[in-house]
Amino acid sequence: MLERCESLGIGVTLPRAKANPEPKPEPSVPTWDAVQGLSTEHRDERKKVLAAVGEDFTSEVAAFFGLWLDQLQGDYGYAMPSGVVKKALAFVTERNLNPLRHETWNIIRRTFTKCGWMPAGMLTERERLDDLIESSDVHDRDTRRAIALKHREILDNEPALAPHK
Repeated sequence: MLERCESLGIGVTLPRAKANPEPKPEPSVPTWDAVQGLSTEHRDERKKVLAAVGEDFTSEVAAFFGLWLDQLQGDYGYAMPSGVVKKALAFVTERNLNPLRHETWNIIRRTFTKCGWMPAGMLTERERLDDLIESSDVHDRDTRRAIALKHREILDNEPALAPHK
């Protein structure tokens, strides 16, 4: 098409191809140490502070979650599949639980075990006794006796409490 225009004497100027602009480097998340002197009264400084706090919290939660996974592997020999990991993280988010509390992860372990998402052997003896109490007729003398015997067995197998000073 350009050759035809030139042969007819029509001057055609083509727009110059724009040079590829250099990609803007994505702003890295500032560290907590870098933003300690900033004020939250200024909009830009506040954004930096919130980004640093959020990143610090996220990394702390990830470390805490990793410790829990290591504990499950050590105590129960259980390596959590990625589908269950997603369910656990969604469980914490949906119920607005504190991911930095040990009890949060114990709740997840107990709940997921009862739902069948984790193996049945991941309950402690005390938790099994609690389930027995909840599901039994405690008005029956034999049931109460069995519960008392199991409770005594658990107490005898636990380490002794430290004496008071």
